[in-house]
Amino acid sequence: MAVRAARYNLKVNKVDSQVQIRRGTLSPTAQYKFKNCFDLVLANITSRAISDMSGGLAKILKPGGCVIVSGIHPQGLDEVLIRL
Repeated sequence: MAVRAARYNLKVNKVDSQVQIRRGTLSPTAQYKFKNCFDLVLANITSRAISDMSGGLAKILKPGGCVIVSGIHPQGLDEVLIRL
């Protein structure tokens, strides 16, 4: 559902040719395959999940890349900030 909505929004805003949407996991295989691949990663998941995935997120981002996260509960914010 989220991927479908994101693709729709890209099309409506006429940037669908400039942005790729990927849905997947951060398995060790994916981290190897997509190492230094992405300029931007968006994640709307729990603070615990973001913290747990922080190492994998760092691996798939290009140097100077950016992670935008949401869905963080205030109680988990400090942990996310430390891990990212």
